[in-house]
Amino acid sequence: MKRNFLTLLCTVLMLGAVCNLNAQKFYSQSVGGMVGNMWGGSYQLYLTDNIVLGADLGVKLVYTAGQEVNGIDLMTLELNPNVMYSVNFTPELNGLFGGGISLGYNFLAWNFNRVDMGKFGINALAGIEYKLDAPLVLQADIRPGFGMLFGAGGGKPWPYFDWAACVTLRYILD
Repeated sequence: MKRNFLTLLCTVLMLGAVCNLNAQKFYSQSVGGMVGNMWGGSYQLYLTDNIVLGADLGVKLVYTAGQEVNGIDLMTLELNPNVMYSVNFTPELNGLFGGGISLGYNFLAWNFNRVDMGKFGINALAGIEYKLDAPLVLQADIRPGFGMLFGAGGGKPWPYFDWAACVTLRYILD
């Protein structure tokens, strides 16, 4: 699976490099911050008119209801890179659809005695972004996914439903 994801990512990046980059993009790149159940920094780069590469780094709080993790609250520090397809609805409004991975570290868990675990997950992403009159873009998205905690005490990995709902405000660099 790891090999297939890397192959897909390389293919998307190469397609972005060879596509015609002279067409009208929504914007080229932006940087800012996000709030929701994930708080942190966000960067987004339009490779082509429709292919977007995003990366978020922050702290995420997730309430899980899975059997293995028994409905505990987790707090993770994670990096969440995503590859998205952008659909232009109006000159100011875009839809974003795609997915990515999340890599991180679980440093706190309530109602449970195991902490300090690594985290790996995959996620889908669906959202909208609105380009404001100022050089700002406002994005709202939801990211359902699958997460796994591993590495504490040599036990088996713990799978859980991983999700995020975020609002992001980014400054348009160019």
